[in-house]
Amino acid sequence: MSDVIRELACPEIDKLYLPLRKSVLGDELRFSPQDASVEWFRDTFDSRSIHIGFFAEGSFAGALRITITSTVEALPSGPYIPAAYLGHSPVAEISRVALVKEFRHRSIYPKLLQTSINRVDAEGVIGLFGIVANTRTKRDFYSRYGFDQIGEQFQYADGRISPTVPSILILRQKPSVPGRF
Repeated sequence: MSDVIRELACPEIDKLYLPLRKSVLGDELRFSPQDASVEWFRDTFDSRSIHIGFFAEGSFAGALRITITSTVEALPSGPYIPAAYLGHSPVAEISRVALVKEFRHRSIYPKLLQTSINRVDAEGVIGLFGIVANTRTKRDFYSRYGFDQIGEQFQYADGRISPTVPSILILRQKPSVPGRF
């Protein structure tokens, strides 16, 4: 059986992706309260985002969320984006990446990321943002996909998750598009 990357339907978000978010972000990484329900991992961005899932060997292996907006301020990372980047559009953000434990270290995330980059490029997005842990491994990984760090290191929290490690904002600008940052 071959791998499939596709947009998740609403029932799949509820039955597959949200429980995986709870498992990874809550139970494993402890970025949320211990007694948080699966529904607690849904936020206001979910209803206006594209959820991309990866199915390997016929099983759900992981997913991420892409939020596309006309203003930087309307992104999940909007409060952390430096003022110099405000006012550009359209923009997008990748967030809430979660992979099933058994499928990690099998090059699934690079495929999800490239699919997301292709999708936002096709939508005419000029800037793709993300927030990642500030580690050399993460910085090197994302730089291979054209992302650069912007701004300074900070402690991320969004009312749902609160990573214990310092974070950085990353940005991939679409090449050859007028209005680049």
